[in-house]
Amino acid sequence: MDDRYKTLHAAGSISDESFERQNDKEVLLSVHGGIKTLLYPGVLLLTAGLGVLIWKLAEEISAEADQAAAFKFST
Repeated sequence: MDDRYKTLHAAGSISDESFERQNDKEVLLSVHGGIKTLLYPGVLLLTAGLGVLIWKLAEEISAEADQAAAFKFST
């Protein structure tokens, strides 16, 4: 239990009942930090992988884009 609750109880700011209820509570495990820890590197790896893929295929992509543009504007 946190020392803040003990201090508040000693000062009379919280009742004996509230203090005991706080003692009985189990500590909840937050998964928010874990999810963020996995999500940020995952997004980083995804964007890096897509960047490398686009960089390696840039010539093919640009050639196909030129052909598509030429086709669209010729009709």
